[in-house]
Amino acid sequence: MSKVKYTFKIGLLFVLFCVLIVILYRVSPISQEESYHQFADARTLFGIPHFANIASNLLLIALGAWGVFFLSFSEPPFFHHPQERGVWIIFFGGAILASLGSMFYHWNPSNFSLAVDRFLLSIVFMTFFSLMIIERVHFRVGLRLFPWLLLAGVSSVLYWIFTENLSQGDLRPYILIQFFPLLVIPLILLFFSASYSGQQWLWASLATYGVSKIFELTDRETFDFFHDQLSGHTLKHFFVGISLFFIIIYLKARKIKTK
Repeated sequence: MSKVKYTFKIGLLFVLFCVLIVILYRVSPISQEESYHQFADARTLFGIPHFANIASNLLLIALGAWGVFFLSFSEPPFFHHPQERGVWIIFFGGAILASLGSMFYHWNPSNFSLAVDRFLLSIVFMTFFSLMIIERVHFRVGLRLFPWLLLAGVSSVLYWIFTENLSQGDLRPYILIQFFPLLVIPLILLFFSASYSGQQWLWASLATYGVSKIFELTDRETFDFFHDQLSGHTLKHFFVGISLFFIIIYLKARKIKTK
């Protein structure tokens, strides 16, 4: 990749970031609607409220543990740089914590429990975003950005809950840190050459995560379709699990590409 093309692609991503900031800045502050906490499947089972939405997180915990175990105890030569292993372990460890945070939230949905959930989710989002920069764009830049991206993620959640407590809730920074990576990561995969084989598994992971967001937005409609037996939010957790599974397969199957 020539230096001019590389600079142009970086500039394009930066312009996209600036455009999103301008759009969000021009939108009025977005507070959290109370209706968000009213999930379609509120059934209690074995004394556990919202049982399906809580139990479906067990799949994510199991897959996160598998990822941590695989990275901690296997020694295949699938990293260009040894530091990458540590960032991937943080990603899977974050997935475990985020699943526990989701269980905590669904036990008693409220802005406080949602803040805990989103705080942990932001770690997962920003870690994966950093990994894509590390693998595709520039290793050292991605590694140096990693702590700053984590800080941006958790700060967006702290800012939201702080403004909610002032009755002036503002979700705009959190929306930025959640959806900017979703827009940019596919562009990174298209624009920059792969350091590893098996990129189809990353695309599969992104696709299934996209499906999970659709189910999240159609929680009630899905619950009605399945005759009050399976909700969209429960299926969201299931498809996030599939997305995580594809990432594990990517790590297990990939090989280092030589320049």
